[in-house]
Amino acid sequence: MAQKARRQEAEMTIDQVNYESTATQHERVREHLLSGQSLTQLEALRLYGCLRLAAIVFRLRKREGLNIVSDTESAESAEGAKQWARYRVA
Repeated sequence: MAQKARRQEAEMTIDQVNYESTATQHERVREHLLSGQSLTQLEALRLYGCLRLAAIVFRLRKREGLNIVSDTESAESAEGAKQWARYRVA
């Protein structure tokens, strides 16, 4: 019984850490964009450890009503043309 309680407590702690990490990323991305700066997925990964920038942008648009636009950028590489989105507040 005690082992089951410890396991449940550990699972709650992991969920809480994941939520807090996501919330922090969300807040940092919001502040970044509201400061007038733009952001790409690679920049978000480097700056905030954010692997799912598009999901955060979606939430900022839908839940907070921010007018975030995405501009498509591209570059040539050895593997061919690469494209990515750069997000900014309009």
